[in-house]
Amino acid sequence: MNSTNNKAQYIHNESGSAIVGVLIFLALALVMTAGILSYNQGELHHTYALKKRSSAYYRAEAATGKAVAWLKEHSKDLVSPFTRENFYSTFEIDTAIQLGTNEGANFGVPTRVKLTGTDQSAILVYGQEGATANFPNTVNIDSGEDFDPVAAFASEDFGDMIVRVTLVNAIPEIPANDFGPTPAATPTTDFRPVFRIDASTAANGGTHVYAYATSEIVTSDNGCVCDCSQYSGNSGSSGSSSGSSGSGSSGASGSS
Repeated sequence: MNSTNNKAQYIHNESGSAIVGVLIFLALALVMTAGILSYNQGELHHTYALKKRSSAYYRAEAATGKAVAWLKEHSKDLVSPFTRENFYSTFEIDTAIQLGTNEGANFGVPTRVKLTGTDQSAILVYGQEGATANFPNTVNIDSGEDFDPVAAFASEDFGDMIVRVTLVNAIPEIPANDFGPTPAATPTTDFRPVFRIDASTAANGGTHVYAYATSEIVTSDNGCVCDCSQYSGNSGSSGSSSGSSGSGSSGASGSS
């Protein structure tokens, strides 16, 4: 009788051990599954964030290229202020490179060239960047039609990006023939504009890509002075320059 009871108790204990073992295994499996799910969730979050930053960077880069294309397209509209006859009645050269008074609170580009009679930089703006756009009205050198660069650039479609073009400098093509502003003699050389193009996802941070573009002025077949449109502005993260352009990025993410 005792032998039978001991055997029954042994079997009962074995069953209990088996149940406990299964429960421990299930608990370990749940912990491992939770860990795997947490890891996968972290990987998905990282992948999504990386994809989002990359998408923003490429959109900013595309907007920069589109702004360069806009400068090319409107080269004959923009060239008149940079001719020898008009330059010093339109612009003045600062003794120091500094921000214009029309810059915003979050971001600014120091410039050497200001609009004559003001402390303002020549800026074109698309979107709510913070800076106040100001650029002299011009005349198309072929058609003679008036052109408003500020309104034309603001009405361009750059999508959800904030884009600005800033005139940072103007270089005389023949420095010896630049006699300075009045009362000096009128220069016998034209001036090459140097623009900085900025594209960003936000006015106070986010993805920010920039490029520099310049041009030279030549004489067209009909004798008019015109811009040869040698702009270039492919952007990158190295900050390197090539040919007539230089470019860089403040990073695919983070504050600029």
